[in-house]
Amino acid sequence: MSCATPTANGPRLALTLIAGGEPRMRLERRLRCAAGGLGLTLDLTVSGDPESFGLRYEQTPVVLRDGRILFSGLPRTEKIQAILTGLMGQQ
Repeated sequence: MSCATPTANGPRLALTLIAGGEPRMRLERRLRCAAGGLGLTLDLTVSGDPESFGLRYEQTPVVLRDGRILFSGLPRTEKIQAILTGLMGQQ
């Protein structure tokens, strides 16, 4: 899957990514690729401190939306895109 750049006036989605090190970089890239492929502009807040969100380190990487866990781990970009597509239907 190649990464697309979203249009400047496309829909926006706010997510929080909690992770550190290489998992953070890998998941951030996958999130941005998935969102770009859907034409979404991602407003991504990145934190390396899961305890500030009431999470344990074993639970990272994790992606939150409105304070709730959307998914955890390192899913493939296509899976993330499917999750984001589902969110678009809820807006």
